[in-house]
Amino acid sequence: LDKQIDDVKEPQWVQLRERLLLTDEEVQHLKKFQGCMMSYHLLHWSLEVIVDGIPNKDDHDDMINAFYDKVHQVRRCHQKIKDTLDLPMPFQYFHIMSFMMVINLVLWSYALAITNSFFSPIIYLFIQVIFQGIRELSAALADPFGDDDVDFPIDDWLDDM
Repeated sequence: LDKQIDDVKEPQWVQLRERLLLTDEEVQHLKKFQGCMMSYHLLHWSLEVIVDGIPNKDDHDDMINAFYDKVHQVRRCHQKIKDTLDLPMPFQYFHIMSFMMVINLVLWSYALAITNSFFSPIIYLFIQVIFQGIRELSAALADPFGDDDVDFPIDDWLDDM
């Protein structure tokens, strides 16, 4: 998430202003911060809005505490996502998986080569395409917050709101 927050471009700021999610003053204030500090400010502002909207604040301490708990829950989820995205697949693990796939394909090719069938090359081609496809799909699904076709349509979800 830090990488995505750091990469907020001017068209995205304009889009946030057009959707009336942020004012010009708030955008200028948020541009001063790096990484997840922006999201912390947004969470803090949401708590201020909630608390300001509660009449007789002294009589509703339990309600205010419940809102604080919910916002802290969101914060914990945000941190869990950030920690997960900051922990990429280890270099050695990627190469061991690639090596295992090559060994598997070599064994398949040998097994199909010793059979007396004209369909062996076709079957091997399908097997190879399936294994390579699964590998590419897992790489694409490793980061669900990007701009790939398989990523979450966050912009569409914001438009629907």
